[in-house]
Amino acid sequence: MGLSLWYYIAAIVIFIFFQWKWKKVPISILVPYIFLVLSTTVLSRHSSESVAFDFTPLKFLVAADEWTRQDYLRQMWANAVMFMPIGFLIPQVFRYKKVDKVLFMILGIMLAIMASLFLSVGIEYLQLRFKRGYSEVDDVIGNMFGTVIGIIIYVIYKNLMRKYKSHMHKDC
Repeated sequence: MGLSLWYYIAAIVIFIFFQWKWKKVPISILVPYIFLVLSTTVLSRHSSESVAFDFTPLKFLVAADEWTRQDYLRQMWANAVMFMPIGFLIPQVFRYKKVDKVLFMILGIMLAIMASLFLSVGIEYLQLRFKRGYSEVDDVIGNMFGTVIGIIIYVIYKNLMRKYKSHMHKDC
């Protein structure tokens, strides 16, 4: 397994074990994770002589053959998986006390979407500007899809935690 997969697993384990003890765990995981994403997508790549950008969205729908279609889908899924933690962690940064919890949850989700879009477009811009990689619209689409999946996981997690905590209070 690569370093990024181990980092991803360690981030999840740390988050689960220390969520109740240390309320700043999500941001302490998020900042290094964003650096890891930037390092993987831009900083660690070698510069090339040519500029490469593809404006074709959802290329897997128009791919000439099955192998190419599968390759595009694999790339799209890899981008989605890379951005799932962003959709899950950014809403976790918001803590609320005696205010409208739904409003803060929506604010966290909107911030996650905006931050993900900014980071994704920023990565593609840096790849294009410094000729480090192949900039594609599909990368942005895959990244945003991953953020949405991360947000869905976050909403499910918050609902499960709310049910767990209310169940624990009933037993006391």
